Amino acid sequence: DKLLEELGGKHLMNHAAEVITGVEALVRVAVCAAEKKEISERLIDRFVIALNKKPKEGLGRSIAVGVDVALKFKPDAIVFCMADMPFIEGWLLENLMLRLGGAGGADIVHCGGIEGGARPPTAFSAACFAELQALEGDDGAKRVIGSGRHTVIGLNAPAPLLADVDTRDDL
Repeated sequence: DKLLEELGGKHLMNHAAEVITGVEALVRVAVCAAEKKEISERLIDRFVIALNKKPKEGLGRSIAVGVDVALKFKPDAIVFCMADMPFIEGWLLENLMLRLGGAGGADIVHCGGIEGGARPPTAFSAACFAELQALEGDDGAKRVIGSGRHTVIGLNAPAPLLADVDTRDDL
């Protein structure tokens, strides 16, 4: 599993996990494939584990599973981060949250900027929760972001922070 590959002396997933645990939050939920116990076992001391029993149904399914668990804690917002994005930084996650809601705020804040298209990490206000719970398929939350039903803001996050690892060569 790529998340258990080493990058800079630690598992790929630990880069994002350490940043996420450093940001103040009501709860942190890690969505893990049920059959990949080694990943959930490495995160259970820092995250509430949401087991996705059908990961082959796509990223949308993983999001829905995570939202179902997160909503048990009655959050005001949810931020999605990907475990294969080793260079995200805490200030970036905090910036997403600052732009949600309030005067001139948004329902959705993503890191893709105006021209880059929606990219994770992405923050969602409570106005999006029902739609996120209903997601399925490989498009993740793109359908919610592009629906036209929500105010969406794109941050111009520095591109190197948004790099993700999809292949062994990316490592």
